[in-house]
Amino acid sequence: MGTVPIRRTTKEDLIRERRFNTSYVGGVFHFALEQTINDPNLKISGAGTISSIYNPKVLSNQWSASIVKVQNGRDQIQAGWRVDPILYGDTRTRFFSLFKAGTTQCFNTRCPGFVIVNTQLPLDMVFLTSTPGRIFDQTFFIQRDLKNGRWWLRYSHDFTQIGFWPSELFTGLKDFASHAAWGGEAFSSVPTFPPIGSGRFPKFVDTDKDAFCSKISILDSVGNTRDPAVSSFEDAHALYRVANKPITNKDIEHAVFYGGPGSNK
Repeated sequence: MGTVPIRRTTKEDLIRERRFNTSYVGGVFHFALEQTINDPNLKISGAGTISSIYNPKVLSNQWSASIVKVQNGRDQIQAGWRVDPILYGDTRTRFFSLFKAGTTQCFNTRCPGFVIVNTQLPLDMVFLTSTPGRIFDQTFFIQRDLKNGRWWLRYSHDFTQIGFWPSELFTGLKDFASHAAWGGEAFSSVPTFPPIGSGRFPKFVDTDKDAFCSKISILDSVGNTRDPAVSSFEDAHALYRVANKPITNKDIEHAVFYGGPGSNK
């Protein structure tokens, strides 16, 4: 009673963290995202999605992730799943969060910042992953408390509170977010790149095979749910692609389909 689950830091974690920091210096990031359009009047107090969960095959110096993100200036918060041997030392698909505040960046509970309140659901936990015809998905939501400015991480269909980032951590996100995004990201410090999502380019509404972020939404400045106007951001079309599918049915509603094989052999 009165405790929360926090992943134990081992000697191997500390050794790998040095490699982690070095790896990022010479590495390359790629993105396949749908993001809110630029609107100076847009004030976002939350963003969420239901994300299908996969286990893309990565090398030891790569990672692949599915995210929902809110951002204002250099500050951002991400949540979702990732396969990241640089961070975790294995290639299992895990629940993660990330905040960036100015020049500070921190995953999960690796440094002070995120305050855990949930006694049952740990960050870093391993997910069951999808196979053709059997899809596992999960709800991830980031929500600003309109009274005190805390940014809450919520999880699952009932929007269970996992924990929060205090507003004091931020400058830009001390206020509302100005942008939100959904989709896939990849990183590599070698010339090849890992798959993202299911490892295939998206074909519209094939939820049995294509990675998706369904029921994407934002919260406005008073906490009302809005369907976001979005535009695509791809920086490596030969490797990864993203497709926006506006509301067509009540099961997936407004969805982002993303994926790609990368270039690993």
